[in-house]
Amino acid sequence: MPSMSSSHSWHVFTATIDHHDQDNELFTMEVCMTDLDPILARKFFRRPDDGKTGHSAGKEMTELTGINDINADALVCDFAFDPCGYSMNGMDGDWYSTIHVTPEDGFSYASFECVGSVNANNIGHVLRKVVQIFRPGTMSVSTTCSGYSNEMWKQMATAVEPLGFKCRSCAMDQFPAAATVVFQTFTPRRKST
Repeated sequence: MPSMSSSHSWHVFTATIDHHDQDNELFTMEVCMTDLDPILARKFFRRPDDGKTGHSAGKEMTELTGINDINADALVCDFAFDPCGYSMNGMDGDWYSTIHVTPEDGFSYASFECVGSVNANNIGHVLRKVVQIFRPGTMSVSTTCSGYSNEMWKQMATAVEPLGFKCRSCAMDQFPAAATVVFQTFTPRRKST
């Protein structure tokens, strides 16, 4: 799925899914973020000789950055790498999420992915929290919904507009017997002089 930027595209692979529970539609949201705010990215660096394990340092990063507030009910397994970097998996019922962070200046990157029931969480609210934690310079958001969700792209754009982001491109495709996929790219709005 192409975008207006030649450097962003999304490759989609589908399979037929047998939907037994039409009242509980599944969604996936994948957020790829680059050029993270350098001050926020520093929270994913460990102090030399901090005496902590990767797990205890990871738990500290989860709390310090606010990642624990994305889904406060999730059981979280987090890990901090030495000297920097972070990884997390969270589970709450049918809700699963994962985060990976490479915070180094010049090529910082974070990804967030969640899978769950559309009715279980307000995914626009979740996206807003994720963007507030990392404040990326550029991001792409891919949402996949097992039901036809014509309004999905609007919900994502509306979630991040108050944070100063503008949707630069949007592509949507419906895959028969599989899902609807929406791929969007966002950058900060230009400030008027």
